[in-house]
Amino acid sequence: LDGEEYSVDCLGYRGGFIAGAPRFYVDKHLQRIDNNPELLELSRKLAKHFGLSFLFNTQFRRHRGTWHLIEINTRMAAGMHRTRKAGFIFLQQALELLLELPLTPTDTPRWGTEIFKRITYEVVS
Repeated sequence: LDGEEYSVDCLGYRGGFIAGAPRFYVDKHLQRIDNNPELLELSRKLAKHFGLSFLFNTQFRRHRGTWHLIEINTRMAAGMHRTRKAGFIFLQQALELLLELPLTPTDTPRWGTEIFKRITYEVVS
């Protein structure tokens, strides 16, 4: 499928959708956290349908104007830590849910935050 691809990092509990952060793949190294109500609603419906809890991830690609579900990961996505830069605290909140503690409120999301991935390697021996 050609078109935009998004990874939506999500937090839920027993099928209830608490929050989501759509990450748009600008290119191989650059992602942007977008406020995309359409993808958040699709992710909410998936959480409810499958009774998802804690951290999960949905991936979508737009093709000819229609969003297509690529996959649902019932685990933390490898790039979920990037959402912290936009004010989301999913990992902390998932642990609070697991331990039945009150949820720490999320800061107001900083929609449009761009995160550039840098990889460096160091020779150690």
